[in-house]
Amino acid sequence: MINSKHINKIIACAVAFALLMSALMVYAATAYETANIPDYQKRLFNGEAALINIKVDEKNWEKFIDNATEKEWIIADLVINGESFNGIGIRAKGNSNLEKVEKSESGKYSLNIKFNKFVDGQTYYGLDTFCLNNMIDDATYMKEYLSYEVMRYIGVAAPLTNYAKVTVNGEDYGFCLILERYDESFLDRVYNTSGGQLYNVKKDGNDNSGGSLLYTGDNKSNYSAIFDNAVFNKNSNKREERVITAIKNLNEGTNLEEYWDIDGILRYFAAHTVVVNLKSYISDQQQNYYLYERHGKITILPWSYHLSFGGFPKSIDAEYVVNFPIDTPVYKVDMEDRPLLDKLLEVPEYKERYREYLRRIVEGYFDSGLFEETINNTHAKIGEYVKNDVSGFYSYEQYIEALPNLTLLGILRAESITGQLNGTIPSSASGQNADFAALTDASSVNLSSLR
Repeated sequence: MINSKHINKIIACAVAFALLMSALMVYAATAYETANIPDYQKRLFNGEAALINIKVDEKNWEKFIDNATEKEWIIADLVINGESFNGIGIRAKGNSNLEKVEKSESGKYSLNIKFNKFVDGQTYYGLDTFCLNNMIDDATYMKEYLSYEVMRYIGVAAPLTNYAKVTVNGEDYGFCLILERYDESFLDRVYNTSGGQLYNVKKDGNDNSGGSLLYTGDNKSNYSAIFDNAVFNKNSNKREERVITAIKNLNEGTNLEEYWDIDGILRYFAAHTVVVNLKSYISDQQQNYYLYERHGKITILPWSYHLSFGGFPKSIDAEYVVNFPIDTPVYKVDMEDRPLLDKLLEVPEYKERYREYLRRIVEGYFDSGLFEETINNTHAKIGEYVKNDVSGFYSYEQYIEALPNLTLLGILRAESITGQLNGTIPSSASGQNADFAALTDASSVNLSSLR
């Protein structure tokens, strides 16, 4: 006869067995993930600041710097943490960024590094290409780094990041952010395939060029901001027609899950709303994002976050950034002008999920202390490099002043989002305009110190 003692032992054994199996599953999952981490991630994005030396003919480099705005490729050798790679392609990166550097005469341009530009099939342990971003418009040296951290925290397919001290023929060039670019190696790492097409959506001066994702008919030229910026040389009429079909269905609010990666997009917009990057899809800029299309289904991917946390435009104040409305997170445009956001948030289920991702970010990344801890740990890693950044756009004193303001801005932003989620702070622009007194007070933040 089984008595209570036997029952308790059975239960205890069952619980112990369940815990053991759970631990084994976690171990197996961790081991699997570790085994499938690409070599380039282990070597270049391992948390330690890299040392990168560009070895190049002096005359070619001088010509490159003098003509950086033309963004022409030059050939050079690259030494990464003591290991040499020959025949690497290098060119200057950005548009407005290039103009600002040229005016500053610092010579510290952001750079694109492409391993297979001149040598077919060459990679850095599987990595095709990465950027070296020059930290312009960011006295904290961390806004872009933190933005991608938030993206990855909530499960967005985002590029890897790290830092690097960069030299040219052994002479200091500057301290930079390393950013994995979207290419085949990214697709292999994240999606386990190099299939599909990536589009680096860029504004080309035409307000109806496609970056808004508004449907303007079936003429492909209406979407030049998308199709003219395909990453791979494998565009086709069929592929472009699939994108237009997806945009048409998006604007009509039909078959959304067939054509769009709903969950990935909602996670993206949650993180994007938190970090307040207004030089992006959600503003009149309608650029600085990627689209990834495969088999007719599309997702949005984050790009260009050095102006996050209220870095653009400089006319906005900390009050606006801290209280940026979560239910109408657009700037200088109406919600209906940004259908990828508007049409998804019109669906109650999707809006609830978007708000849940906002809550997870606030509670898990900010309220938990992880945001502040990440800033402190990052400062411990890069502080000395920043102090010795001879071509930096900010002094070390400006960097030190900026960090507590960045920390406070993030804490207050999380506080406002919590209030908006709970209904104590209006969550739309119109509601905030009608009840300004309910907003989180951000007068203690010196936003100008960050930019």
